[in-house]
Amino acid sequence: MHIDISNTQFFTFFSGMSNGELLHLERLVHSFRRYNKSILYVLDQHLPLQELVRSGSRIHLTTSSYAENVTSDLDEARLERLFEQNADILRRIQIDKQYPHGPFIDEALYHHRDFPYAVIMDSDVVFLGDGFLDEINAIVRGMTDEDVVAAGHIVQRTPFELPSQ
Repeated sequence: MHIDISNTQFFTFFSGMSNGELLHLERLVHSFRRYNKSILYVLDQHLPLQELVRSGSRIHLTTSSYAENVTSDLDEARLERLFEQNADILRRIQIDKQYPHGPFIDEALYHHRDFPYAVIMDSDVVFLGDGFLDEINAIVRGMTDEDVVAAGHIVQRTPFELPSQ
């Protein structure tokens, strides 16, 4: 098993609640451009989420937590500029409904993955160098596709869900 740019897709998620999240996405795009020669696919759900915010509806953050009556400071023009200025490396996938974290992973894997392997990351991740795929390959060296479901390092201060499948 060997993971490289030719057989791997990179995905991130953008819920579109705030400019703080947009800043994280901008940082990820900058670091991705610096260290990767691939495409970053952004599953963007800001349109359905903004509709939920405007209507005051419940927004499911995870399958077990939600927010109600929230406001949003998202600068949509700034978001559009990010996609326009980085069109060579960014591919936006418009999502038509708001998903919590786990189903978003399923959405990427089951409906948008075109290559054997996928790197799925939150939008607040940044690349600190170009050794990412080398590090993953060191973990999976000697394994077959049937041996590995997921590989990598998780650095998270709060619990999060992964799909059960």
